[in-house]
Amino acid sequence: MQATSPDIFELVKNGDRKAYEQLFKLYYAALVRFAREILKDTDAAEDLVQEVFVKMWERKQNIDIKTSIKAYLYMAVKNHCLNKLKAEQRNAFLEDGMADDVRIATNDTEEYSNTIELSKHINQALELLPPKCAIIFKMSRFEDKTYKEIAESLELSVKTVENQMGKALSILRNALSPYLSQSLIWLVSLFFLKQ
Repeated sequence: MQATSPDIFELVKNGDRKAYEQLFKLYYAALVRFAREILKDTDAAEDLVQEVFVKMWERKQNIDIKTSIKAYLYMAVKNHCLNKLKAEQRNAFLEDGMADDVRIATNDTEEYSNTIELSKHINQALELLPPKCAIIFKMSRFEDKTYKEIAESLELSVKTVENQMGKALSILRNALSPYLSQSLIWLVSLFFLKQ
């Protein structure tokens, strides 16, 4: 029986291995060329066409071919190629997304670590302040009191509070400069110099 005969697939459906092999030999090379045009990869095209033939054999009794076996095989290969490309795009998208998540998590972890480190250095720098200077600085920066309120609370002149704050800021800038870039020193200074 010729492989082009309309009955060839009926033989395959009934489990005729010789008919199946004849079908494979007749269409395999052309189907690989067709798949390679879509996938742009010879190895992937060969694997995919073999997979189409294997699935056809496994599901042979459930396949109902309305057109021709040739049209059926080309359509099956085309669909498998498109599914493969979609899966590859989906995987690439997921991998990119996971890479972004890893980058974000890494950046967040680094930022958190840097913040903890900077906080430690700021606390150490605050310990360098003389006691009265430290009290004035903390009242200004952490209790949000004005120089006038601090002066009244500690029974000092506003000028003394200003001088103590200047001294505190100078000590802190010097202590923190090895840990901060110029722009961060400027930002920290703005925070410390607020009034």
